[in-house]
Amino acid sequence: MNEHDIDQHLSRLARSTSSVAPASGFADWVMAAVEREGSWQRSMWQVGRVALVAFAMAAAAAALYSTQAQSRLDRNTLTAFDPVEFSQ
Repeated sequence: MNEHDIDQHLSRLARSTSSVAPASGFADWVMAAVEREGSWQRSMWQVGRVALVAFAMAAAAAALYSTQAQSRLDRNTLTAFDPVEFSQ
């Protein structure tokens, strides 16, 4: 797409959307919704609680994996050092 095509496309888009405008009272409605939602600190607190749960689950999964890996390592180490009898 060259520069001329882009200009034509943008002009056509501007013409077709020139009658589009926000409804009356839209800004008031948005501001009321923002005030209802509360401060950004409360939003961060809510996100933080979700993140805390996710990190706790990840830590539990890592601890479980570590325990299982150590158990496998212990079994393999014991197997490697079992006494072997030589027959002559």
